[in-house]
Amino acid sequence: FTDSWYLAASLSLSNVDARNNSTGSQASVDGTNISAIIGYMWIWENFNMQLGGGIQIIDVDNDAARTDIDFNGLGGTFPSIEYSLGWAF
Repeated sequence: FTDSWYLAASLSLSNVDARNNSTGSQASVDGTNISAIIGYMWIWENFNMQLGGGIQIIDVDNDAARTDIDFNGLGGTFPSIEYSLGWAF
């Protein structure tokens, strides 16, 4: 292998339901996270390193009928950074 550019994309879906037994309040949140990263990877004989950056879009949605807490303001577009090291032995 040789050093190279890379492009990565990801999609994740989540759902969280919570209830406070003391107060009886509850929360239910659905979320979507989409990200895209471009970066560069350096490869040596037994070692590799990669560094990349991009954006991630987070959408948080809660159903007002199922929750006492509003989480809709938590989403948005954010920078994303990635750094990793790898060893082969």
